[in-house]
Amino acid sequence: MATQNLTSDGPAPDSNGFNYRSAESTFAFYGTWGGGSVTIEASFDEGLIWIPLRKLDGTILTVAQDEVHTISIGKCKLRYVLAGATGADINITIKD
Repeated sequence: MATQNLTSDGPAPDSNGFNYRSAESTFAFYGTWGGGSVTIEASFDEGLIWIPLRKLDGTILTVAQDEVHTISIGKCKLRYVLAGATGADINITIKD
């Protein structure tokens, strides 16, 4: 998966997420935020249960401005959830 674009609140690219192949990857979040924030959720059961990614300190990884994060996670489904945005146009690019 190269780049996803978020423009409205809710799970994206859709509520079913996308297949992530298992790796350490760099996630770049950039664009117009419109006051919103993005979280990443993972599912290890094909989308039945979604679990938010957390930082080492135990807090949910929440992105509300242009940022880059390196994430290491096993094979799963991932989805992005945008909340609280008005007029957002956020790109998320994954690079290995």
